Parts: sequence; structure tokens; C-alpha cells
Amino acid sequence: MLVGGVAAGLAVSFLGGVWSAGGWQIGPESQKNDLVSRVFDTQEAELRAAFGEQAVKLRAGEFATEKQAEAWMSERYQPKAEAAWMPLIEAHYAAYGGEQWNAEKQAATIERYAK
Repeated sequence: MLVGGVAAGLAVSFLGGVWSAGGWQIGPESQKNDLVSRVFDTQEAELRAAFGEQAVKLRAGEFATEKQAEAWMSERYQPKAEAAWMPLIEAHYAAYGGEQWNAEKQAATIERYAK
């Protein structure tokens, strides 16, 4: 259970840092609709769906061990999490990739996500 303990410790550390920095801004003004937000919204939706499916499978006795349950989760979620990045990657390539790259084009494309 070392991995779970480490993950729990990291989560507590992360949340403590968020709390000490003033928390998350919540409300309509905090809702961004850029490509970065869509990546994470898609990943969150996929993760929640996978957890729901996994819970059903766990209760149905489809996994004999934690290792089997986690392997299923990895196989189910990882490809969808990676696919969530494709619109962002494709947009960045269209904006500054390949032969058209220069530092200013890349900076102009990505700096808007910092705001």
C-alpha cells in the first residue's frame, strides 16, 4: 500500500498548498473555455466514467486483486486521457509547428493559457 500512501501524501500536500495560497477561485468568472480547460474537462469526465464502470465491475467480482482492478483502470482510462490532449496538440502544431516554428509564435500561442 506504499503507492496509495504516497499518493495520499501528495494529495494532502497539494491541497494544503492550494489552501494556503487562498484556495481555488470558484464561480462563473473562473470558468475558462480554452483548449487547456477542455483537455482537463475531458480527462475528468473520462476518469469519473471509468471510476463508475470500475465500481460496477468490483461489486460484480470481476477483479480478484487490486492489481487486476488497477490494470483494468489503466487500460480503460489511459488511452482516453492521452486522446484528450490531441485537439490542443493539433492546434499548437497548426499555429507554430514544423517549418513555421519560431519562439515568438510558440510564446504567443501558449501565453494566453497563463491568463
